[in-house]
Amino acid sequence: MNTPSLASFRYSSSSMSKISMNAPNLLDADIQVLVECERKTYDMEWYISLINFLSGLNGAKNRC
Repeated sequence: MNTPSLASFRYSSSSMSKISMNAPNLLDADIQVLVECERKTYDMEWYISLINFLSGLNGAKNRC
């Protein structure tokens, strides 16, 4: 997404789909990754998916 005027962003899902964002003026982000209640442990694959998901938000940095 190329959203140079985006000021606020909210994401809530159990899916960690690949996302790419260019939002240089983003001031507020609320990101919730929901997990299954019965999940007791998180394996390496889950953490790698989380890292990849969050890295797609790299373009949402507010640079002063």
